[in-house]
Amino acid sequence: MKSFNDLYRKSLFLISLFALFFYVIPLIVLLFDGIRIPSRSIIDTSTLLILLRNTLILCISIVIVILIAILISYNLFLRHKRISSFLVVMLVPFIIPCSLLGRLAYLFFAYDGPIHVILSNHIPYFDKIDFLSSVPFSYTLLIFLICLSSVAECIIYLLAGLSRLPYSIVEAAQCDGATNITILCRIVVPFNIDSIVLYAFSLASWISTASYALIKPITGGGPGLATTTFDYYIIRQYFSVGGVAGETSATIYSIIIFVGYCLVLIPFYIFYRRKNASY
Repeated sequence: MKSFNDLYRKSLFLISLFALFFYVIPLIVLLFDGIRIPSRSIIDTSTLLILLRNTLILCISIVIVILIAILISYNLFLRHKRISSFLVVMLVPFIIPCSLLGRLAYLFFAYDGPIHVILSNHIPYFDKIDFLSSVPFSYTLLIFLICLSSVAECIIYLLAGLSRLPYSIVEAAQCDGATNITILCRIVVPFNIDSIVLYAFSLASWISTASYALIKPITGGGPGLATTTFDYYIIRQYFSVGGVAGETSATIYSIIIFVGYCLVLIPFYIFYRRKNASY
C-alpha cells in the first residue's frame, strides 16, 4: 500500500510539472503580453457578456440531449441491449463533420432553399421571411443540430455507466411496484450521475470551444454578435483583426474560457472525491 501511495505521489508530481511547463507558463506569458499593450481595450465587458449569453443559450441542448439519452439508454438497459439499430442510425450525424452538417442545414433553410421555396409557393407570407435572419429560428436550428449529432454519443456514455448497475436492483424495484419514472429518478439517474455530469462538461466544452464549424455556414455568427460564441469570436479576432491586438484579444478570451472551466471543474472534483470517501 505504501509503495502504491509513493507511486501515486510521484505520478502526480510529474503530471504537475508537465502541466506547469506546457500550460501554465505559456498562459502567463501570453497574458503578460496582453497586459503590456497600452491604451487598447483588450476585453470588452459587454462583448464578454454577449458571448457568455450566446454560449449558455446553446447549452440548452445539453439538457435536451441528456433527457433523450436517459430515456433511450434506460430502455436499452431493460432490454439487455448495448446497441440497437436506432443507435447506429444516430451515430451517422455524429460522424458527419460539423461544417458539412451546417452547410446542409443552410442549403435547406436558406432564402432560396427548398423549404423556403415550397412554403413561399403555397403561403405568400413566407416570401418576405428569411429564416436564417431570425435569431430565435437560428438558435432553434443550432440546438436541434447539436442534439441530433450528440444523442448517440451521450447514450454510449450512459450505457457505460449503467453497465455497473446490477439489474437485480431494478427488478426488485419493479416487484415493489415502482414505476419506470420512479426507477429513473431514484435509481438510474443517481447511480449514473457521474457519467451524466462528465458528458455535460464534455458537450459544454465543445459548444464553447469547437462549435465554430457548425455556426459559420449557418449564421456566420450574425446578425452582429447575436449567434457568436466564444470560439467563433476567438477565431475571428485571431484571423480577421490584424496585428498583435487581434492575437492578444483571442488569447485573453481563450484564457477566460480555460479559467472558467477550472473554476467549475475543481470544486466539482473536490466534492466528488469527498462524496466517494464518505461511502
